[in-house]
Amino acid sequence: MSIERVAKPLAILRQLRSLHGFRAETLVPDLAFIGLVDDTLEAAEEALQLVAGPRPHRAYAMVRVAFEAAQRLLVLATAENYVHVGTRAWLYYVGKDQALRVRTDSENVTGDYPVQIIQAWALRYKDAEAVVEAEMRNLRKNKRPDNFLGKDLADAVGAAYAVLAEAAGSKPPPDTVEVTRNAYRALCRDTHACLRLEPRRVTIDSDGFVDVVKRERNVTEIEEAVAAGLTSALGEAVMALNFRIARRRDAHLVVIRSAASEHIGGVREDFRRDFGLYLLEQGFAQATQVFTGVQFFNVAVLPDCTVSSSTTIGVEKEVFMATFDFKAECADQILQQLQDAYPGLELPQRISGEHRICHLPEPFTATVTASVGYFRHNKEDKFVPLVVTKVF
Repeated sequence: MSIERVAKPLAILRQLRSLHGFRAETLVPDLAFIGLVDDTLEAAEEALQLVAGPRPHRAYAMVRVAFEAAQRLLVLATAENYVHVGTRAWLYYVGKDQALRVRTDSENVTGDYPVQIIQAWALRYKDAEAVVEAEMRNLRKNKRPDNFLGKDLADAVGAAYAVLAEAAGSKPPPDTVEVTRNAYRALCRDTHACLRLEPRRVTIDSDGFVDVVKRERNVTEIEEAVAAGLTSALGEAVMALNFRIARRRDAHLVVIRSAASEHIGGVREDFRRDFGLYLLEQGFAQATQVFTGVQFFNVAVLPDCTVSSSTTIGVEKEVFMATFDFKAECADQILQQLQDAYPGLELPQRISGEHRICHLPEPFTATVTASVGYFRHNKEDKFVPLVVTKVF
């Protein structure tokens, strides 16, 4: 069945969504970016439900939503200034939502909820309020077309493909803009209210009564069209996420290397060298790596609810100390695996503000994927933890 080929890109997009997540320094633009990812995912999933139902042609409307969301993702991911353009996108959609709600003239145009988000962002990004003010002004200048860019989206998508191609060392498809416009036109046909009654046969009796027999829709043809549309939209969303994650990773490594080189503190002679710093020194920190058979001897919950564990990793003839940090879903997963492995053990709970450590009765072996985190240091040590992105 042609529709089955949608499953793989859908699963990949879900994984990338989890990998990207939200970061404090880019909270507002990330809300816009991940919001569009969710729109793509939900529309695709709904389209699959509809195409399997009694009116499969109604799936076209959801295909268009997925298509439009993915196009906006491409534009946002490849923006020269992700923070500014992402903030503008968030303000645009928040403004649209607010415009649909009844409010008094005395209420702030952005409402309480957005203000709280901006205030939270400002705690970790000092220019947050200035960026919001600048992008509010930019939005007021936008007239037509009605989108957060204030420009033709097909042209913007063409520019996004050019950025993607340059990063890959290739050339963009020459007809990207025209293909995008044609796709919009095709999807609009079955998205908006229109004449869908297509008679297969019309008979008129002697009294003038008309019997109209509808033409039956070709389900296979619909499934193929939906599968093609969703595969294209999900593919573009995956490209956008991969590109954005790579950009963020590059910027992240620059910050880590700078912080590590500027730190003048040393490490106690009896401490092993840190594995995260070793990866930075050797130029191996760019990629997410798989660590098989890692042995954990203890587990701690930090005040910010991160689950952390330190262990040793041998490379050639040297043994390094490595710190693995588990966050969000990964933190819950490793705690659950430890609880299953040691049913009677009282493990620390993920409660904000507490710092608890638990020594395991015997080493726990796990396989994880992880990438370098932020530079850390204290009076006696400096290290770069490995942030776990998947627990097997």
